Amino acid sequence: MDSGPWLSDEPGTKYAQINAFSDRPFGGNPAAVCYLTEKKSDKWMQLVAREFNLSETAFLLKIPDVAANNEFSLRWFTPKVEYDLCGHATLASAHFLFTYGFVDTEIIKFHTKSGILTAKKARDGAGSPDMIELDFPVVPLLECDAEDVEKLKSALGDVEMVWSGKPMSGGYVVELSSNEEVKRLQPRFDKMLDFHGNGGLTVTAAGGHDNKLDMTSRFFCPKAGVLEDPVTGSAHCALAPYWESKLQKNILNAFQASERGGNLCLVYDKVENRVKLLGHSVTIMKGILLDHGAY
Repeated sequence: MDSGPWLSDEPGTKYAQINAFSDRPFGGNPAAVCYLTEKKSDKWMQLVAREFNLSETAFLLKIPDVAANNEFSLRWFTPKVEYDLCGHATLASAHFLFTYGFVDTEIIKFHTKSGILTAKKARDGAGSPDMIELDFPVVPLLECDAEDVEKLKSALGDVEMVWSGKPMSGGYVVELSSNEEVKRLQPRFDKMLDFHGNGGLTVTAAGGHDNKLDMTSRFFCPKAGVLEDPVTGSAHCALAPYWESKLQKNILNAFQASERGGNLCLVYDKVENRVKLLGHSVTIMKGILLDHGAY
């Protein structure tokens, strides 16, 4: 694994493209991670995210005067909008900081629009020793009403919906009758542009991979410029409690069945109302984002 310093000392912003929720190159969900040395404008960050043109670009800025040297501001941008919560770009950010020596602790604290999120090296319990564990808030679901169901039928077409709900942040979560139906689904993206809030759609079903998995899912969000997201950590903050209640188990093996595919291990803490997301990451490239002046 590449853990060396940047080869160039040219001034600018260090960045890396990292594939999250994958233990192999060219799998999982790619995110760009930019390490800022000073505050940048929202406009500049949005332009950079548009330039990378990935589902998410993360921006890290160290919080000063912290004794442990392990707290960072973290923001996430799609090519079109800023997001309040993103799992795979948080995992990529933690991988960036741990791998390239920006922290010498076992735990990192991220200050985000969704509160304090933590990342730590997985040493025991669920997952494997080289995974990173994220600690995220649960995303509650409300069951859809008849109007929502009609919108979903229009977008999903001829599929069997077992249950449908909506997160507080917007969009929908739909359980389909089988994981094969999840994999075959071809939604009407134009019908999804009118979805409320962030407009995301998670489809899910029990099982997968010859019953070696607890659940399978896919995630679509054309409203944010992402037709299909390869692996969506934040969506599993709603899926973990949903499937825990149905399967009666709090440790879940999940697979997101996009073209790239990605694996997650989920631990739902019902007492604390938190979800732990565990996954691998792989760096694909790194470089320097040159300084072209203020924006």
